[in-house]
Amino acid sequence: MRWIAVFLFIALAACSDDDQVSGNNNDVDMSDMGADTATGDMSGDMAQPPVFNTTEEAIALVNPFIGSGGLGFAYAGMTPAAQIPNGMVKVGSDTTMSGNHPRATHHFSGYYDLDPHIRGFSHLHLVGTGTADYANLRIMPNTAENLADKEPGRWWQTSDKEREDASPGEYIAFLEESQTLARMTATKNGAIHHYTWEGDTPRIITVDASASVDDTGVMSASIQQAGSRVTGFVEYDGAYVGRSLPFTLFYVIEFDVEPTQVDGWEDGEIEVDRTSAAGQSAGLVLYFDGADEVRVKVAVSLIDAQQAQDNFIDQIGSKTYDDVKAEAVALWSQKLARLKVAGGDERDRSILFTALYNTYRMPTRFDESGRYRGLDGEIHDTDHPYYTDLSLWDTYRSLHPWYVLYDPEIQRDVLNSLLKMAADGGYVPAWPAGLSYTGGMVGTPADILFGDSAIKGINGVDYATAFDALVASHNPPDGAPFRGRSEHEAFLQFGYVPADVSGESAALTLEYAANDSGMAALAEVLERDDVDDYRARAKYYQNIFEPESAFLRTRMTDGSWEEPFRPNQFSGRSGGPYTEGTGWHWTLHVPHDPAGLAETMGQEAFREKLEQIFEGSGHFDGNRALWALPDTYYWHGNQPPLHNVFMWATAGDLAKLGYWTRQIQKTLYDTTPDGIIGNDDGGTLSSWYIFSAAGFYPVITTTEYFPSPPLFDVMQIELQNGNTIEITSNNSEGVEIAGFTVNGSESVITHEQLVEGARIHYEFSAPASQPF
Repeated sequence: MRWIAVFLFIALAACSDDDQVSGNNNDVDMSDMGADTATGDMSGDMAQPPVFNTTEEAIALVNPFIGSGGLGFAYAGMTPAAQIPNGMVKVGSDTTMSGNHPRATHHFSGYYDLDPHIRGFSHLHLVGTGTADYANLRIMPNTAENLADKEPGRWWQTSDKEREDASPGEYIAFLEESQTLARMTATKNGAIHHYTWEGDTPRIITVDASASVDDTGVMSASIQQAGSRVTGFVEYDGAYVGRSLPFTLFYVIEFDVEPTQVDGWEDGEIEVDRTSAAGQSAGLVLYFDGADEVRVKVAVSLIDAQQAQDNFIDQIGSKTYDDVKAEAVALWSQKLARLKVAGGDERDRSILFTALYNTYRMPTRFDESGRYRGLDGEIHDTDHPYYTDLSLWDTYRSLHPWYVLYDPEIQRDVLNSLLKMAADGGYVPAWPAGLSYTGGMVGTPADILFGDSAIKGINGVDYATAFDALVASHNPPDGAPFRGRSEHEAFLQFGYVPADVSGESAALTLEYAANDSGMAALAEVLERDDVDDYRARAKYYQNIFEPESAFLRTRMTDGSWEEPFRPNQFSGRSGGPYTEGTGWHWTLHVPHDPAGLAETMGQEAFREKLEQIFEGSGHFDGNRALWALPDTYYWHGNQPPLHNVFMWATAGDLAKLGYWTRQIQKTLYDTTPDGIIGNDDGGTLSSWYIFSAAGFYPVITTTEYFPSPPLFDVMQIELQNGNTIEITSNNSEGVEIAGFTVNGSESVITHEQLVEGARIHYEFSAPASQPF
């Protein structure tokens, strides 16, 4: 990053041994770092070689309960459900408080850590999002009292929290009323449940074919039993995943013990000796008299009943519970093994490897045996994994840049999945979920994914076709399933979206500018003649900078500034100039051009704004009750300001960069159920943590990275191309950065350096000046 080099050069040139910048000596003698500047070896003169974690230790450090609690806006939406990386099936408990589980709060994933009761174990879940959906096909060991006292499908039992556990590939719970230990593990399209009764309670298992996260959305369900098998389907039109198209989930369930009695319900009371049911509410009650253990094998499909059977045979078949769990753990080990750390504390290591785990909870693979059901509802062939549940407005900021670096195969498959969606449904979506264009959030963030990937060299993608599909998706006609860019014509006409044209004018202007930075990067790679047009539009944020207040503000069609200006006022999900935020959250929202923003604002105003944002935030004072509401100034629980802290590098102050990033790392993340301060949004906050802990953070749609204070003495990132990035520091507990080098000399971090196996070393000026 040339702007970092410039500011670092100025800082170094201006300081002598007696001169300080922000109280720190930035005149760093690299020979004192223990570095071989001739070779670029940044390992230093360590008394002992670094001791890195093993893969087994990485697996053990993952805590799936992190982020499964929290209050209000600080609920991260995580679930400890068992899955394989990016698997369709995420099998785990749906929780409630005595039957109260409102979708609007704390139950987006179906699970909430503070709930004392479990409704059962369902097979599809969103993870970390700000919307509630899925939780389909629910199975639960049940009690006679539940069956007698409660409406079918509205059952719950007390969860013994002391015995609840989760790890990559497995979830365990204990149901007190039925005295049942429930263990479950997963394949891509299936699961095995292992139920063990520890008392003399009746051996009852219920299968609710019409379950969902909020008990709505089921159009019809069908279920039938024959011998040890249960089969059926559910047609589901969820509030989010069904916004443009519902789906049908087909399933096959096999018990290792044949039931001694089967009852059923169909839109009403349970009927004895009923082995099939159909309706908006439908399910079965199966009795296993004399059995102390029952294993339940499940496979699902979005294609058809035969594919569900094929998935059962291919993924489960005669395998034991332990076989499937071992396969799941092996898949997780492959993902976690390429990141290694030495030094740091166990808390930070647990957060780190849990964050890496979270980057593979979503998106979701919907391909089955080389086929998938597309956004048009039809079945299509595919020669690569097909992904949906893509929260792109969130994930373009950190998750997808992380994939570009760490797992480019997934990034390539995501891009090709988006191209298939455009071919099937007509448009490149912004937030595809299930089979639907959800229309979630603002802008066309796929522009950024394609541009960022292209300029960083992700191959195997037809970028020319992508460019045309993206342009066609900016302005869909009325009645199209995707809205594209609202008021885009006004954006082109005025150079901003006027406040008297749209109530979300500032957010739209800033998102479209960022989106067009992606289009510019893509046009550059394609050597298109219109590249300069998109580069110019990427700077349209300059048109809403108001010098007197030093804010990016809303203005009218006549060019005047909208009054009154209320930068502290919070805008909701729709309506209000700063979508899901305040003027403070959005006024530095130029993640693609930090140097250009600093130049536009002027260095003094730019630095002052950073000071006001971070000094003004109340989320750093340790009072977690404040996390329940958005902070006016800096809100790490939502996406627009996530890059703000790294702009201290743009301001030329590495000490403040180190200090405030440490505040976020150490204060706003921990290992408890409320250890993520907001919705993780498909791995967004988790990938932010990984990047920051590694020592660099992406400047989207460029090949440049901000510096960041690393959290460990040494981190090694083994890339898919065989190269290894190594990041070292003189003090993993350090706070204020004194300087850094790349490959022994350069003070610039680029993608080219990283993929070639960069050696990055940081010097901290002093031990931690504040205990975190």
